[in-house]
Amino acid sequence: MALSLIGGWLSLVFSDLSTTETYVLGIRSFFNPFHITYAFIKTIVFALILATIPSFHGFYMKGGALEVGKASTVAFVWTSVVIILMNYILTQLLLSS
Repeated sequence: MALSLIGGWLSLVFSDLSTTETYVLGIRSFFNPFHITYAFIKTIVFALILATIPSFHGFYMKGGALEVGKASTVAFVWTSVVIILMNYILTQLLLSS
């Protein structure tokens, strides 16, 4: 979050579209504290997904090196799909008005 704010400010400064004071005023005007809570909730959920799905596939993997490659591919695909779905669900639950 901090890097995105710094990046926005740097792009504003280098493009000479506005002033730093206007940028800070805009951030303060439209600041919603719940967005920070929302970001932490998503971080925790995504961390749990990234820790559990590959662990599950690795724990129940049987065979040799070829099966390790297959298990890691399946774990990656399922993790990606679940993260996309959970992102949609969390956004709808927490940010819809």
